[in-house]
Amino acid sequence: LWNLSEIDSNKIIIRKAHGLPHFVAALEITHEPALENVLGALLSLAENTENRMSFKDLQVIPLLVKHLTSSNEIIQERAAGALWNLVYDDGAKRQLREVGGIRPLIRLLESPNKLVKFNAAGVFPLITEIEENKAVVFDNGGIAPLCSLLSHSNKLIQQNIAQAIGNLAENNTKNSNAIREIGGLKSLIWLLDSPDVMVQAKTAYALCNLADVEENKTALRENGALPMLVTLLTATESELVQEMVAACLLSVTEKETNRSVLREINGILPLVELLSHPNEAIKLNAARALCNL
Repeated sequence: LWNLSEIDSNKIIIRKAHGLPHFVAALEITHEPALENVLGALLSLAENTENRMSFKDLQVIPLLVKHLTSSNEIIQERAAGALWNLVYDDGAKRQLREVGGIRPLIRLLESPNKLVKFNAAGVFPLITEIEENKAVVFDNGGIAPLCSLLSHSNKLIQQNIAQAIGNLAENNTKNSNAIREIGGLKSLIWLLDSPDVMVQAKTAYALCNLADVEENKTALRENGALPMLVTLLTATESELVQEMVAACLLSVTEKETNRSVLREINGILPLVELLSHPNEAIKLNAARALCNL
């Protein structure tokens, strides 16, 4: 069934045949090789949107959270991967917090097992969209392990962690200060040089949210972010990167010392060129940044 569940049409067939409750019930078994297979199938089945909703109604999240603390790394990996597939709606994100799932996921971020770390990291850009979850991540020491993963070589981990850090920083001074103090802001600045477009966009998103805090506006300038942002804005053809970088420049130009630096490094011209862009969000961000300048 695990192998069969990897085929999209079979995911639907299994649900319509009322197979999902049997997979949930099988999560209670103690025979580890069998449990590994059940989790693998559940992970695959949860890729289907309708299956996700059915699994949530079947209260699968508390059972998966229990397996995050298993001593078996395959079980950890597949439980985290299944949760990654399941927490796309707000109700599931809240339930994960309510059943105590965030703390063990934070611990798995530091796992020596690459696949465990990868799947755990994938959960955080989703669950940090909920304000209450942000507080739980902070209170359980989650910011430090998240920031440490910004230096990971895997581009998908970089994307997911940058997104999660951006979510944590959004309208949250406490989190933004903690991210800077632990070195996360510097690590994000280094990621602006990534050749991966999605890493660039998510990094700029995180820096934009961090730049809402006055101390971070200064830290961005002092750590060389301004010329890197201008260079990226000039070089990129990605509308998403252009929008995020322009938004970041809008935030940093609220500070006079940053405005002076941007004028000196010819940061005005690439913003002017965006005024004729067909994307309204890009055009607006550029116009507002120019008004600050």
